[in-house]
Amino acid sequence: MKITIIYDNWEYDSRLKTDHGFSCLIEYNDKRILFDTGAKPEIFQDNLKELKIDINQFDLVFLSHFHLDHTGGFPVIYEKRKDLPVYIPISFRQKFSERFSEYPLEKIIPVSEKIEILPGVFSTGEAGEKVREHSMVISTAKGLVLITGCAHQGIIEILEGITKDSKENIYMVLGGFHFKDMSLGDIENRLKLLKEIRIKHPAPCHCTGNTGILKFYENYGSSLIRTGVGRVIEV
Repeated sequence: MKITIIYDNWEYDSRLKTDHGFSCLIEYNDKRILFDTGAKPEIFQDNLKELKIDINQFDLVFLSHFHLDHTGGFPVIYEKRKDLPVYIPISFRQKFSERFSEYPLEKIIPVSEKIEILPGVFSTGEAGEKVREHSMVISTAKGLVLITGCAHQGIIEILEGITKDSKENIYMVLGGFHFKDMSLGDIENRLKLLKEIRIKHPAPCHCTGNTGILKFYENYGSSLIRTGVGRVIEV
């Protein structure tokens, strides 16, 4: 499996543009999955071009939740690829259809419960209170890989749901952990709980925040995977 970060707050490849938002391309078993689309269509498109990523080769789109920093780049897809299956939280269905009214209804797949999207690739199912969101779980030979948009419902809660359903170890967690508005004490408490779950490689980005990422470095050292726009991670 290979993951390429297309859109993020943090810089990794200086040729690319950074901005508040998240998107990545997941290449898994000959399938190419676009996870979220960042905030601004022009930045999303420019980064795709710089990375030489062809949207004609995408097999499906996975939108974690309705916030603009994860769906704002979707017009790039909307203009050129109305044939792609788009997996969205079921609560996002009406807003999506209003915003992208010409997208074929049969290609919009609303998700409420945990489902298998492709062999070895799952949605966690929609969860959360104020913000409804779903995340992606991928089975690899090294263990499970969790990819989150913002983890609005709580990264601990997401992981507890996964470990309850599966005996596999958590190899990597990539995405926004939503620590940016937390106090230092809350961040440290969350990191303590994360260490109890025994994630081998955290890969925080986007809304994790400066303090959150610094604390991840302090707690995980060389086990932490550095992220940022343009980063390519192979599992």
